Amino acid sequence: AGPRLARLFRSLGAADGQLIMAEKMGTADHIARSSLMDLHLDTRLQSGHTTTVDAIWSGIPVLVFPARSMVSRAAAGIVMGAGLPWTVARTASDYVALAKQMVIK
Repeated sequence: AGPRLARLFRSLGAADGQLIMAEKMGTADHIARSSLMDLHLDTRLQSGHTTTVDAIWSGIPVLVFPARSMVSRAAAGIVMGAGLPWTVARTASDYVALAKQMVIK
């Protein structure tokens, strides 16, 4: 998925190196590397739970685009509960526009 996502993000205007596919690591190292992120992109069909909380805890904005299933809406509930309703995209085009907006800031 990494090379395919990199091509997609380049086609949307991201510079090489802006999208980093991170490997699994221990909690302390995972939290520490969060400071390198500008934006945490949630996956649509299987949204984040702990990773979403970790990102918010680290001060990283989380962009979510929930589907209809409960498991896809978990991150949306977390960011809404954290008082960040503007980070929940309603459409695919909103998701892309918000991602661009959030990375440029």
